[in-house]
Amino acid sequence: MNQEYFNVGLSESIYLGLPLDSIDKLIHLESDNICVIPGVASFWAGVFNYRGSLVWILDSQFLTVASLAETMPKKQTLLVLKPQIQEGQKKQVALIVKKLAGILTIDRKQCKSWSATSALSSLGGKICPTVAEEENKQIYLLDTDILFEQIYQNSLLSV
Repeated sequence: MNQEYFNVGLSESIYLGLPLDSIDKLIHLESDNICVIPGVASFWAGVFNYRGSLVWILDSQFLTVASLAETMPKKQTLLVLKPQIQEGQKKQVALIVKKLAGILTIDRKQCKSWSATSALSSLGGKICPTVAEEENKQIYLLDTDILFEQIYQNSLLSV
């Protein structure tokens, strides 16, 4: 079965495939518009106002084993995911990405489970259970249902 994915780079060598039907919008946001919230799980970069609602921003580095001590660039590229209903409330998150690499059609039958020695963290491995090979690159395929389940279990998200 073929499925379309939006291919994004988290770093020079790590690519993530997000199901195209799970993406609400791609936006560029000035870092000054991101409000950092103290005391929440470290994978939250902060929140921003999107169409009158607060959207929590995931720092994509939490998916990788590499710890990059980078300062936040002046402008961020965010993929806003379609809202999910959690505990009767509509929740929406955005993911910071470093590079946009286009749309891919991937045959899910050709995908495989990835090795525990990969570049993804254990949490990254839970939410990206399969990997596809495209143009000599491994693209970790994100499962948005598992993503939402994991971030709500592992954070203080209650807004």
